[in-house]
Amino acid sequence: MRKIGLRLLTIVLFGFCALQSFGITLFDNGKSNYIIVVDRSASTSEKTAAKELQDYLLRIGGINLPIYNQPKADGKHIYVGYHKQVGKLTGAPRPLSDDEGFTYQTIGDDLCIWGGSERGTMYGVFTFLEREFGVRWYAKDCIVIPPRKRFSLGTLNHSEKPAVKYRHFLYSLVDDSDFSLKYFRQNVTSKYIPETYGELKRTWGVHTSEVLIPQEKYFKSNPDFFCLRNNQRIANGQLCLSNKRLLTTIIENLKAEIKKYPHYWCYDVSQNDNQLFCECSECKKIEQRYGGHSGIWIWFVNQIADAISHDFPQKYISTLAYHYTQHAPTNILPRKNVLVRLCSIGCCFGHPINSTCNKNLSFVNDLKAWSRLTNNLYIWDYVVDFSHYIMPWPNFNVLASNIKTFVDYGSSFVFELGSYQTPGGEFDALKLYTISKLLWNPNQDVYSIAKEFIDAYYGKAAKYIYKYFILCQELITPATHLFVNTHPNDVLYTESFIDESINLLEKASRKAENDIIRRRVNLAYLQPLYLQINRNLRTAYRNGNFEKAMGIIRREKMNINEGTTAEKYLRSMNFQ
Repeated sequence: MRKIGLRLLTIVLFGFCALQSFGITLFDNGKSNYIIVVDRSASTSEKTAAKELQDYLLRIGGINLPIYNQPKADGKHIYVGYHKQVGKLTGAPRPLSDDEGFTYQTIGDDLCIWGGSERGTMYGVFTFLEREFGVRWYAKDCIVIPPRKRFSLGTLNHSEKPAVKYRHFLYSLVDDSDFSLKYFRQNVTSKYIPETYGELKRTWGVHTSEVLIPQEKYFKSNPDFFCLRNNQRIANGQLCLSNKRLLTTIIENLKAEIKKYPHYWCYDVSQNDNQLFCECSECKKIEQRYGGHSGIWIWFVNQIADAISHDFPQKYISTLAYHYTQHAPTNILPRKNVLVRLCSIGCCFGHPINSTCNKNLSFVNDLKAWSRLTNNLYIWDYVVDFSHYIMPWPNFNVLASNIKTFVDYGSSFVFELGSYQTPGGEFDALKLYTISKLLWNPNQDVYSIAKEFIDAYYGKAAKYIYKYFILCQELITPATHLFVNTHPNDVLYTESFIDESINLLEKASRKAENDIIRRRVNLAYLQPLYLQINRNLRTAYRNGNFEKAMGIIRREKMNINEGTTAEKYLRSMNFQ
């Protein structure tokens, strides 16, 4: 009997401790004793975060917590931002304003959520909602908010900080929208956006030689501004960077642009998108002095950066390490206000960049070399086939590994360029969501992220979509490669893959429970259909898949690639 009594006492004590660990009730059946506290001097994004927290708690638990600027003497509080009371409760110092790390922590009855005032606190609020309530922002048209009747604050003490300091991605699905800035944690844009979500880093232009020195304005009067090829000046190539008057003109024109558009942080001075570099003797001399084509560009851009720094000391100048300028220079360093954008365009995206794949060795060597020259190394990465936005392009296995590699070699800037010209590109919503997660923390399992997304996004069709997703990723073997211009007839794709994919997606289509899910499934279905019509048009005509694919392309008004609209593609296929 005594042993039984002790056992019962142990159970009771354990139960009491377990109840205590659940903490104080935040809300119960639409009632709560809590208020949200955000300081009067809080940043705009912190005030935005407090309102978002208020809104989501209303949607989750049916409670409308009031927002105050000061705590109540006998109240229970959720502090949003580094309030002076947060310092007293936690003993933590005030973070730097641009610190995007955050902590949320319970102290007694109170909950404190704080980080850097620009965006750290805001990210803390969204992570609190995500981790503790299961809120998910998969896409603009797929936000999951699980309702709760009751919620108790347990013992919470969670901190995070981003792996990549500056994060930017470009897809038509978000296009620098509020959604990507808040929930996908993008903090670099190429557009002007009000500071509702913190002071963003805005970048102006790319391939700007033509913008700063337009041939229509300058070629007739100043042909020597333009490159010498085969002993004659041409207007449609690069600039003659050794020309001193060209340098003066670009500085004047760039200063005018900065005055006209002062809200950008970084202004681009870079090569046009072609390989027609100048072959004049003076340019060649400078290239020999500084180790090649990238050397003359850094020499040129350094002078612009010096000139700009006098009038605009907070501004940066960016330039490209791209194609013929990808290799790092010698005997010269980029200025501290120069940002080098190293582009991975020539890589194999089927195998990790840091693997033994011989297609990536040159880029890795360049990455290492540039990282020794500058602390301002910006990676311009590619996550879609630019010849065929729609086609299966299985690069999910390298996404996390590549971002880790960029971070390991000191890059604080990563830009992921996807199907920015069209909706419905290959798994665009899934890939965008996955990338946003990995730029913050690349030490995550990509397949877990993908499975969770697919289950939420595709409803009852998810089972077959996930099988198709896995089938795509399994196309990559040590002997197969994936490039930004892989074509449908590549050995990567087989007829058996196409047949199995179509079979799976036909089953998914039959499972789609409404028009929203059906549209999402159709965009996935389009991937193998597109492969088939480009590989075997007669088969696609005969089995009806041509009509299916063209119908989807027409309805969605899709771009096939950077230069081919849906209308142009339909005409090329003789489809009216």
